[in-house]
Amino acid sequence: MVLSVIKNDITKEQFKTGNFNNHILSTTVVLIIIIIFTIFLRLYTLDIPLERDEGEYAYAGQLILDGYAPYQHIYSMKLPGIYYIYAGVMAVFGETARGIHLGLLLFNIITILCLFYLVAQIINKKAATVAALFYAILSANHSVIGLSANAEHFLVFPALLGILLLLKAMQSHKDWLLFFSGLCLGICFAIKQQGVVYAIFALVYLLVHLYGIRPFLFRFMIRIIAFFSIGLAVPYVLICIIMYLSGTFPAFWFWTVKYAQAYSSLVSLSDGLLFLKQQVVYMFTSSPLIWLMVIIGLLLLIIDNNLRGRRSFIILFVLFSFLAVCPGLYFRQHYFILFLPAAALLAGLSTNFLEGLIRKFASSPIHQNVILFTIICLCALPTLYMQRYIFRMSPFQISHHIYGENPFPESIEISRIIRSYTAQTDSVLILGSEPQILFYSHRRSATGYIYMYPLMEPQDYALKMIKDMIREVEISRPQLLVNVHIEKSWFIRQDSYDEILFNWINKYQKQYKLIGIVDIFKDNTKYYLEPNLSLPKSSNFIALYKKME
Repeated sequence: MVLSVIKNDITKEQFKTGNFNNHILSTTVVLIIIIIFTIFLRLYTLDIPLERDEGEYAYAGQLILDGYAPYQHIYSMKLPGIYYIYAGVMAVFGETARGIHLGLLLFNIITILCLFYLVAQIINKKAATVAALFYAILSANHSVIGLSANAEHFLVFPALLGILLLLKAMQSHKDWLLFFSGLCLGICFAIKQQGVVYAIFALVYLLVHLYGIRPFLFRFMIRIIAFFSIGLAVPYVLICIIMYLSGTFPAFWFWTVKYAQAYSSLVSLSDGLLFLKQQVVYMFTSSPLIWLMVIIGLLLLIIDNNLRGRRSFIILFVLFSFLAVCPGLYFRQHYFILFLPAAALLAGLSTNFLEGLIRKFASSPIHQNVILFTIICLCALPTLYMQRYIFRMSPFQISHHIYGENPFPESIEISRIIRSYTAQTDSVLILGSEPQILFYSHRRSATGYIYMYPLMEPQDYALKMIKDMIREVEISRPQLLVNVHIEKSWFIRQDSYDEILFNWINKYQKQYKLIGIVDIFKDNTKYYLEPNLSLPKSSNFIALYKKME
C-alpha cells in the first residue's frame, strides 16, 4: 500500500546532526514563496466584476445573511453548500466582489498547502513543490476561468483534506480520522454534486487497501467503512434537515434531484466529446509545457517500476479526478479545476524523472537543483506570459477580455440605477440570466427563476417552469424590469418554448415605461437614461423599465 512504501525525506542522520531543522526551514521558505507568488498572481484581479455563477452564489449567500433559506427565493440545481460558503466569506470579507475574491484567494492558498502535503506523502517534497507551484499557476489560468470564484475552487480544498485524512487514518488506524475524512468528502458533495466522485474514489481506494490486509477481517472492514460512511453522510443529512425545517425541502428536492437529472441528460455523447476536445486543446495551448509535464507523468505511471505501491493510488486519483469533470458531458472550462490537483501531481511525478536525467549530466547537487529549477521556470513562463494582460488592464477591461460582451462590468452601474429608482423592499425582474445584478443592487428577485436557461431547455419541466415564473412575477408585481437583449443570457434553442414566454413579456411590459438603455459595444458601453434616451445601436443591449403609476 501507499504509506508502507513511501520513504520519509528526512533521514535519522539528518535529525541527529541538526539538518532536520534546515530541511524544515527550506520547505517552509519554499511554501512561503509559492504563497506570496499566488497572492501576487491574484491580488490585482480582486476587483474583477462578478460573472453569472459568482452572481448566483453571491445573491444566494446574501439572501442567507438576510435570513432567507436557500430555494426560498432562488431556484438552482446546485446544492446549497456553496451558498453557505459564500455567505461565510461575505460575512468576513464584505458583500463585494473584492470580498468574494479575497475568500477565493484564501481557499486557493490552503488548497495549495493541502496539495503540497498530499504529493509530499505520495512522492516526495521536491515533487510536491512543483505540484504546488503548477497548481497555483493553472488554477488562475483563463483556460479554466480560474480568476472567478467558482464552486470548484472551494470544493477542491475539502477533497484534498479528506484524502489526506484518509491516508493518515490508514496509517494510524484511528477511527475518528476516518469519520472526519468522510465528513470532508461529504462537504465536497454538499458544495456541488460532482464532489461525490472524490468520495467514491476514497471508498474504492479504502476497499483496495483493506482487501490487501492479511488475514482478511470482515468485521474490521465493516467498522472502518461505517465510520467513513457516517462522516460522509452527515453534511447532506444536515442540509436535508435544514431544508425541511425551513419549509423549502420540496423545492430543494425538485431542483437538486429531479431537474438535475433532466439537465444532465441534455447533451449527446458526440457533442460531449466535441466539447471535451475543444477544452483539452484550449487548456494545452494556454500552458503547453506544463501540460507536457503532465503527459510525461502519465507515461511514467505505465513504465516506471519505482512507483510500485503508489501506482494504484495515483491511477485511481487521476481517473476519478477526470470523472469529476464528466457529469452531463458539458465539460465547461471551470469544471476542469477539479482535475488540476491530479494534473499537478503528475507534473510533480515528472520532476523525479527529470531529476534522474539531470544527474547524468551534472554531478554536483547544486548544479542539479539549478538545472531543475530552470526547467520548471521555463515550463511556467509561457503560461505566465499569456496572463500578462491582468497587469496591464483595469478590472473592467479584464472582464471584457475574458467574457467578451457579457454585461458583467455593466451590472455594477445598472445596479446603481436600480437602487436610485427603487426602495429596498421593492422587487426587480431580470429578464435574462444575470443574477449578479440582484446581488449588487441588494434587491430581491420578483421570481425564484434567476436564470432563463432552464426555461429555454428542451426538458420535460420547461413549460411548467415558464408558467410558474409568470405566476410568481404577476403576484410579486416588480417595481423595475431589466430586459437583457444578449444571446448568452438566454441560449434560446430551436425546440424552446420561447414564443410563449416572449408573448407574455411583450404584453406584461406594457405596464412599464422605458427609463434607460445600456448599449454594449466591444470597446465601450454607453448609458442613456431618461430624459436623454436613445435607441440602441449595438446588438447587445439592456433595457430598463419602471412600473407606471
